[in-house]
Amino acid sequence: MAPDEVPAAPDRPRLGDITVALAAGDRLRTGLAWEWHQRRLEPASWRQALADPPDLVLLELTGDLVPGWGRPDNAELAYLVAACRRTAIPIALWVTAGETSPDTAAGLVQAADAVFITDGAIDRWRSRWPDRRIEPLEPAAQPRLSAPYHGGPGARRELAGCLMVDPEGPGDAAAAILDELVGPAVRPLANADLDVWRIEPSSAAKLPAGVRGRERGTLPYPRAAVQLGRYRVLVDAGRSGAGSTWALLEAGAAGTAVVTSAAQWAGLPAEIAAQVGTADDPSTLRSEIVARAGQPELRDREATRLQRAVLAGHTYAHRVDRLLGHLGRPVRAAPRSVSAVVPTNRTHELDNVFENIGRQHHPEVELVLVLHGLQLNTADLRSRAKELGVADLTIVEADAALTLGACMNLGIDAAAGAYVAKMDDDNFYGRHYLTDLVHAFDYTDAGIVGKWAHYVWLRSTGAVVLRYVAAEHTYERRVQGGSMVIEGDLARRLRFADLPRAVDTDLLDRAMAAGVRIYSADRFNFVSVRGTDRTAHTWKVADSTFMTGTGRLVFYGDPRTHVEV
Repeated sequence: MAPDEVPAAPDRPRLGDITVALAAGDRLRTGLAWEWHQRRLEPASWRQALADPPDLVLLELTGDLVPGWGRPDNAELAYLVAACRRTAIPIALWVTAGETSPDTAAGLVQAADAVFITDGAIDRWRSRWPDRRIEPLEPAAQPRLSAPYHGGPGARRELAGCLMVDPEGPGDAAAAILDELVGPAVRPLANADLDVWRIEPSSAAKLPAGVRGRERGTLPYPRAAVQLGRYRVLVDAGRSGAGSTWALLEAGAAGTAVVTSAAQWAGLPAEIAAQVGTADDPSTLRSEIVARAGQPELRDREATRLQRAVLAGHTYAHRVDRLLGHLGRPVRAAPRSVSAVVPTNRTHELDNVFENIGRQHHPEVELVLVLHGLQLNTADLRSRAKELGVADLTIVEADAALTLGACMNLGIDAAAGAYVAKMDDDNFYGRHYLTDLVHAFDYTDAGIVGKWAHYVWLRSTGAVVLRYVAAEHTYERRVQGGSMVIEGDLARRLRFADLPRAVDTDLLDRAMAAGVRIYSADRFNFVSVRGTDRTAHTWKVADSTFMTGTGRLVFYGDPRTHVEV
């Protein structure tokens, strides 16, 4: 698949046992396609769609219209609702545009088993319909659609800034922001520094003069989501209503930095707002845009944190699970546990191992410590590990005669996690290391994720080298051996070869031969540490090896604070 190609919805969605018939616009229909089986409801064919009763009928209401059906009080929609009532098919109504009037949708509200409201107007709906179940259901991103590999890291993105206008057109507040803030801010910028796109079906409303000349045309929603991943920064100013943060969240999932107005920033969830640039005057807004467009380090660090926040709680998977829960069909969470397998024959590195695992932010981490030829007091080890934050420790003893590959297999056999991470005893792993790599399984079809772009700390001289700079957010043949996270079933099936070294290369080659994809994520939260004695490493090479054409010397000193993002 080309980097800018729109991914096709899967034949086997996340919830393969749920079928939903829906009447919705492109945005909702596209975003939900990865979550469950879908049938499209249309006035001419809805009876066929309900002939084999689905688990749910989902109706979107946006701007007083049900997409494809017109006004919510039309006769054909009433027939659809009546048919659902007769056959006991649950109905969910998702109101996705803030200008919708509760009175307009009276019939649908009364018929629905639950009503979900996207923006802050929920109190108005609840006061109008106090006897109905009305719940918040905020905008979401589909990480399978707006993934960072479409554009890669900021240094590779050729397109600077963009502004996406909602299909309904900018609301009154957004129109004022465009006219009074964005237009004056971008006036001195080159025309290529900001592209304005409308999302189909596009409103005919004219944009303010300050941004009108930057319009590039219209894009269908799937293409717009993919396109966001090719820009360095999104100027969040095309919302149809205060809560219409769809483009912002898709940009976050795509690894694109975001700048917004102070007024809109104030209404964002705290974890999202913390990673979004803000301004309340044109000069400041221009500076915020230019900084992110021109400074890859600023942009990548901020975008990494924003992506993490979006993937942690603002995807269609989160919204679907909540929706189904309110309808009495709770979804069992997919296992996210990680078993970190760490073979070691060096007692002086044990505390480093415990510190690396103990600082992980990921909620379910098991340390499988493989003692290679070491006979130690396990009670003392458990006490030290607990003091350093390790909550779940499994100790495996391995004979000194065993190879590294055999030690890894002993660890895999003992591992209980849904994912297996191969971690080295002497490297540095930041607190979000495992969280971010497990998240990569949510937006790729990889079976192995890791870091091919990565920092190496040459402690003999203090030099810090960034290797394979261009290999961020790409599918690769290789990732650094101490950074591999593998789907648990795949790790148990492939296993490591009974070799003393090069076990990582061998496993990756066999995985590729078996059709497994390998994904290299961002460069942060990991440092491969080379000690002063190069002969103490499994891979015994000179420090100069890391300073060839594949590596860039970035600075001297301790990199651990720098890589923590």
